Order: sequence, then C-alpha cells, then structure tokens
Amino acid sequence: MPVTAVSVSYKVWPLNFAATDGSQNALEVWLSKKTALNGGADQTIVAPRRGPSIVDSRFLIWLSGATADQIAAASEQLMANGIVPRSS
Repeated sequence: MPVTAVSVSYKVWPLNFAATDGSQNALEVWLSKKTALNGGADQTIVAPRRGPSIVDSRFLIWLSGATADQIAAASEQLMANGIVPRSS
C-alpha cells in the first residue's frame, strides 16, 4: 500500500489523494497490511523508505476510486524516492 509520512516523526498515513496536509504524496510502500487498533495507537510497520527497490505493481493496493492519473502520479512520486513499481 503506498503511504505518506511526516519526516519529523516518521509516522505514516494511508495515501489520500484529496488531502492537502501532505498525505496526498506517496513516499513509501508498506510491506504488510496493518490497521490501527482502537484509538489509533502507534504501531511498528516495515517499509522501505528509500530505494533502490522494485515492487510488483500488481500487488499494490490503491484507494478505492483512484484514477489512472492519480496512480500514475503517485507511482512517479515513489520512483523519485527510488521505489519502482513494476509489473513482473
């Protein structure tokens, strides 16, 4: 799942194309699905923050309703961080 992060705290949020608070920018990819528990408690998750790395784009989970243009833009943002979505 492509996600965004605040660089000071390294806390991550799911990508939100409609946001204007920074969470609209794809910065990294979670390597496993993780959901915040009651109250949204912080949890540890494994994610490559910088490349070089290649991820299989067939297994990326995008937001419901994401357009092809939004996915392409987010993929470009990931590639700028060295994370290359590629179909095997």
